[in-house]
Amino acid sequence: MGTHQSWITLLAALAGGLGLGTIATTLIQQIFLRRAKAEDTRLAMRSEAFADLLAAISKLDKLGGDPTTEVEAEYALCVARVQLVASKAVLALLKTWRDFDPDTPERVAGVAALLEAMRRDLGIAKDAS
Repeated sequence: MGTHQSWITLLAALAGGLGLGTIATTLIQQIFLRRAKAEDTRLAMRSEAFADLLAAISKLDKLGGDPTTEVEAEYALCVARVQLVASKAVLALLKTWRDFDPDTPERVAGVAALLEAMRRDLGIAKDAS
């Protein structure tokens, strides 16, 4: 019996002794656990980016047409973070929001649509709030 075949026989015996089903189950559980952790991380990143963006939008709206450079820079950073984690719908609505002046019905409607798109990205139903 060759060395190669003896290794195969040994590995087969070990796999049989440990139970291939147990090994397969453990591997599958690890894959699902990693995916769940990655999804939790993405959700946390989205949630934080959206919250920071909404705070920056609030500051911009409070300052009206005369935002400071610091507030503009904070808003730009928030937009960049959102671009990393948000859906195309959120990004499109964010651009639409920026096109309207503060305290206009269009801006209010834009924020409402933006919030709804953010809820969808976070998997939160509107009635759950």
